[in-house]
Amino acid sequence: ILLDKYFSCFFIINEYYILSILFLISFTVSSTTALKKLPAALNELTTAPPNLVKFTEALTFIALKALTPAPIVKSTLSLILVSVDKSPISLEPVLLSAVKLTSGPATEASSTVGKGTLQIETGAFYDSFTNNNVNFKNYTINTTLIRYGILENLELRIGWDFVEGITTENNLKLNNITSGLSPLLLGVKIDVSKEQNGMPEIAFIGHIFPLFSASKDFRPKSTAVDFRFSLSHTLNDKSSLGYNLGAEWGNDSPEVSGIYTVAYGHSLTSRFGFYVELYGDLPEDSKANHYWDAGFTYLISNNLQLDTYLGTSLTSGQDILIGLGASFRFLKKN
Repeated sequence: ILLDKYFSCFFIINEYYILSILFLISFTVSSTTALKKLPAALNELTTAPPNLVKFTEALTFIALKALTPAPIVKSTLSLILVSVDKSPISLEPVLLSAVKLTSGPATEASSTVGKGTLQIETGAFYDSFTNNNVNFKNYTINTTLIRYGILENLELRIGWDFVEGITTENNLKLNNITSGLSPLLLGVKIDVSKEQNGMPEIAFIGHIFPLFSASKDFRPKSTAVDFRFSLSHTLNDKSSLGYNLGAEWGNDSPEVSGIYTVAYGHSLTSRFGFYVELYGDLPEDSKANHYWDAGFTYLISNNLQLDTYLGTSLTSGQDILIGLGASFRFLKKN
């Protein structure tokens, strides 16, 4: 309760100014462009609440000074301070109905964002696996997924990840470091039905991953596709259950893999939430892979949410998974 009240006071957001932490995709915005825009953005906050100014200045310093030694961070991360009353995008006081408030990183929400709404989900995670004294570590950053509603029941989806893989043998780093962009995600989500009379809310999601969009280290020999049905039940005013069922073709394998996720979410307070998730894949001719994770969400405002999670595999394949993320929603002005 004390933490909830502290954060509520710390993040002062009024109807004129709001802080939006945007992770800009490296293939569209360079670090030079971001640096040029920051001074003008800071000038627009001269009349903002004092606490907000101090907070944004601190974040700007951290991002542009402390993180500058990492080239990929310079090219993909910048802080843009948005003046809402001068922007064509409006942040309305509406709850985040489509942000994953109660589902984990593997479980997709069962509703679209709505017509004219832009939602950005981004973050980073680390995972590792050791097999016969050989350790594989992956650092995935800029896990950006952009969702835009073209109809009330239809959204377009585009996403791209940057991955750096490091292999060590007997604690000695090998030279075969992999680094680059994973295949681009292109897809759609369609609302199928609303929750009523005991039946779940249902949405259909389909993705394609063009091979030409990936960096050399992560370019497959064939284009991957997947689909899933996302379902959810409201258990009570504080708890919900979400689950996905589908299939995927990829990883340069002709066999199809069934995919599943199950996530239980519970609201601890009006802002803090907790979830636990089980997920995995079941290849046709290989052993099944099962994983779990658990995490917390924090709702800063009606249109901005942070989350963090920790997990591992129940079968072989992953020793640890650690991640954090943020979700932003921008509503179109009426």
